[in-house]
Amino acid sequence: MGSILLIAFLFGGWALQAQDYSFPAIAKGPAYGKNCGFLGVDPPERNQLETLIRYRNKAGLLAMLNDSSLVLQAYGAEGVLRLQQLRVPFDRATISRATQLLKSTAPIQTCSGCIYGTMPLGFSLSAELERYTEH
Repeated sequence: MGSILLIAFLFGGWALQAQDYSFPAIAKGPAYGKNCGFLGVDPPERNQLETLIRYRNKAGLLAMLNDSSLVLQAYGAEGVLRLQQLRVPFDRATISRATQLLKSTAPIQTCSGCIYGTMPLGFSLSAELERYTEH
């Protein structure tokens, strides 16, 4: 009996993950992170960010940075700061706005693998940027 429940639970979770990268009961709206859920699917916003970075689309990154959603602001700040490391020029106000978010304690929904939760924006952004920093 227990193994049937376990299989049903795992299949139900897999079916949910195949349709969406987040658990609606846990978080409403986008999550900041990558490789989310059982299948390790990037959130659509992460895919959008990577496309904007690949094409060095500053206007798209500025739109994310200035969005009312804190999660989209985090993605925008990440993009601006990653492009800055690649020597793509931005005005001082944009760099200032992006670096201010590194200090933000505002809570945002995050995901990493099967783990979903709420973390401070600045901590989450700093941890993600650490992956791209030259050592």
